[in-house]
Amino acid sequence: MDTRKKLHSIQVIRALSAIMIVGHHVALYMNDSSLTIVNNLFINGWVGVDVFFVLSGFLLYYTSYKKIAQKGQCKDFLFKRLSRIYPVYWIVLSAVLIIWPSYFGAWYLYSIMDILNSFMLMPQEALPVLGVTWFLSFTVFSYFIFAILIFFKKKTSYTILFFRTII
Repeated sequence: MDTRKKLHSIQVIRALSAIMIVGHHVALYMNDSSLTIVNNLFINGWVGVDVFFVLSGFLLYYTSYKKIAQKGQCKDFLFKRLSRIYPVYWIVLSAVLIIWPSYFGAWYLYSIMDILNSFMLMPQEALPVLGVTWFLSFTVFSYFIFAILIFFKKKTSYTILFFRTII
C-alpha cells in the first residue's frame, strides 16, 4: 500500500476525532431536547481526544524522526511548530479577554499568574482562561519533549523514547 494513502487515512481519522470532540462540546452546551440526535451521536465524543493525541504523537515522530541528532534542527523544529500555535492563540485569547469576558467565564477571577500561564500555554492545575485550549499545553509540552530528543544523539534519544513509553 502507498505510504501517502496510509498517512491520509490517519489524517482522516484525526479529523473525525476532532469532529467528535467538537460535537461533544456542542452537545454539552446545547442540552436541548430538540437536539437529542446530536446529543446521542456525540455523547462519547470525548474518546476523540485520546485518538487524536495518539495519532498526533505518531505523526510527530513519523514526520520528524530524521531530525533527531541533527545539528540546528532543534531550534528550527520548535520555531516551525510553535509559530503555528502561538500567534493565532494569542490573538484569540486576547480577544476573549477584551471583548467577551463574561461570555467565556469569569476570567477576572484568575490570578495574573494564571493568565500569564494561559498565554504561555503552561500546565496548570485549573483550566486555562480559555478552557477548551487545555489540550494546547499538552501539545506544546510534547513539542518541547521531542525537541529534547532532537538535541541528543540518536542512541540517547531512542533510549529516552523507549523508557518514556514503558513508564
